[in-house]
This record gives sequence, C-alpha cells and structure tokens, in this order.
Amino acid sequence: MKKLMIMIAALSLVASFAMTAAAAEWNFYGNARVDMFVTDVDNPGATTDDKDFAQSFMGTSRIGANIKVSDELTARFEVGGSNNRRLLYGTWNFGSGTLAVGQMWTPLNWYMSSQVYGGDNGLAGWGAINALRSGAVQLGFGGFKIALVAPTQDAANGTAAYDVNMPTIEADFVYNFDNGFVKVAGGYNAYEVTAATYTADIEAYALGLNGGINFGAFGLKAGVWVGQNVGVYNSNASLLMINTDKGSTNDGEPTINLTTGQVTDNDAYGFVIVGTFTVNDTLAFEAGYGYAETELDAAGSFADDVASYYLQATITFAPGVFIVPEIGVIDYGKDAANADEEEDLYYGLKWQINF
Repeated sequence: MKKLMIMIAALSLVASFAMTAAAAEWNFYGNARVDMFVTDVDNPGATTDDKDFAQSFMGTSRIGANIKVSDELTARFEVGGSNNRRLLYGTWNFGSGTLAVGQMWTPLNWYMSSQVYGGDNGLAGWGAINALRSGAVQLGFGGFKIALVAPTQDAANGTAAYDVNMPTIEADFVYNFDNGFVKVAGGYNAYEVTAATYTADIEAYALGLNGGINFGAFGLKAGVWVGQNVGVYNSNASLLMINTDKGSTNDGEPTINLTTGQVTDNDAYGFVIVGTFTVNDTLAFEAGYGYAETELDAAGSFADDVASYYLQATITFAPGVFIVPEIGVIDYGKDAANADEEEDLYYGLKWQINF
C-alpha cells in the first residue's frame, strides 16, 4: 500500500507539471554556426610569422525558447553550442515596471557590431564594451534598467585574497525613436584585496554612450566609453572590455604596492563606429572600426592600445540560411619600448542556419 501511495503521488506530480507546461506558450528557436578563417600573424618579436587555417563549430550556436506563462509572467532560456548555459531567467510585469531574476544580459552590454572573427566577437575588447551574461536581479521602468549583478573579482598582482562587500551595480537608459536609438550605460564594482600587512581598495567602473540611426538602406552606429580598472571589472567581462595585451602587463588592470598597499589605478577608454548598407533581401554589407586604450595612472606609464577594423557581407540563400564572408585586421599597437606589437590579418567566413 505504501508503494502504491508513492506511485500515485509521483504520477500526480508529473501530471501537474505536464498541465502547467501545456498551459504556457513555448516558442523555440535556435541556430547552428561554423566558421572558417585564415589568420596571418605578423609578430615583430618572433623569429617567424605564422599563417594558419582554423575551422570550428562556434560556441555562439544556440537553442532556446521564449516562454509566456501569463500576461504578467514570462521566461527565457538559452543553451550555447559549447554546452554552456547562456540565459535562464524569468520576468514579472507588475504594471508600473518589471522584475527579472536569473542569468541574463546585464545593462553594461554593447553589441553594435556583427564582426564574426573571434567567435562572433563584435569588436568586444577591441573598442566595444560588453559585460556578457551574469546572475542578476534587475528592475526595469520603461527605458530604464538597474541590476544587482553577481560580483566577481580578479586579484591584482597575483594576490589571492580578497573580500567582497557588495554586488556589482549596472544601469542603463535607452531612448528609441522612429529610425534609431540612444543608450547610456554604466557599471560599478568594488572590493578589497587583503594581505598580512595591508588592505587595498579596488574600484572598477565603466560609463558609455552609444546610439544608432537608419537612413533607408544605410545604417550608422557609434559609441564611446571611459572606465577605470576594467581589466578586473569581473571575470566575465574583463577581456571583453579591453584586450590590448600582447606581451605587456597593462591590460586594464591596476597594480598594488605590496609593501604599502597603495593602488595605482588603470584608466581606459574606447570607441566603435559601424556602418551598414542593405542592397536587398539577399545581400548586405557592414564595415566597422574599434579602438581601445589603457594606461596606468603613474609617471612613466605608456598608453597600451589596440585597434580592429573589418569589412563583411551577408549573403542569404534562403530565409534563415546565409554566409558571412569577412576580412579584417587586429593591430595591437606598440609596447612600452615603442616597438611594434603583433598585427593579425584575417579572412574567411561564417556559415549559419537559423531554425
């Protein structure tokens, strides 16, 4: 009898779940992506240059669903091609605003560029600023959002110990008009690095402005940002904010005097400009340029920079079936001795099918 009761209870639970799932509207989507690129590396510091072909199933491939439980309650999940959880969150519309809970795109994200190379990199780290996806609690009121984001740290100078006293705070405001938009976004993270003889306070932030406008077949998007210690903003975003490091140690990170605990902050800025032209339903073009620079706030420091520019075409064979040929350059500028660092010329294409 006891086993029978357990079976009845289990069947009731399954039936209840099935009825709940059936009541919700599930709209599935997905895509599969493969890239093929040749990278021609010109490295003045190496005895020989390098030229390689690489083909890969892209981690930006995904499958997911938008879920409607009711007019007030919605949800979304998305799993990436590398078996990683990209998105999983629910949103409650309480009338005057929304509350979102889970892993989501947080406010400090720019994806204005469709640059394919580097895993659909979109100029991230080479001018664009992206905090990626994090666990967060987010409130939205019209075009304004503010989020408490899971804090992560990167101990400066290799120091392993740190104390966390607050979440990362991010916010943005987006104003949409007939043929474009304007967005202001910012984020702030603070923590303490601790040692036997001192405590050092680390503050990392970024603040940016971007926007876009369309003129018929032509489109233009641009953005600029400034920040401090963006290399330790969080473990998700650090390399996606600034990636100037090719042999230098200045990649947006502060330094700590291990005797006094004094922090030398690292100042950074970047900008992006992207232009598009749509010929028809089967052919479109895009060109983009990004630049980022970082410099320690100390006498004798040098400005470490990076730039990337590209040209691509999107060729559509059928609805949801297309390729994106692309050619571009990543220029890592000069090092502290004013010698040229690495420059990468790349060319190839991405294959994609949406379903």
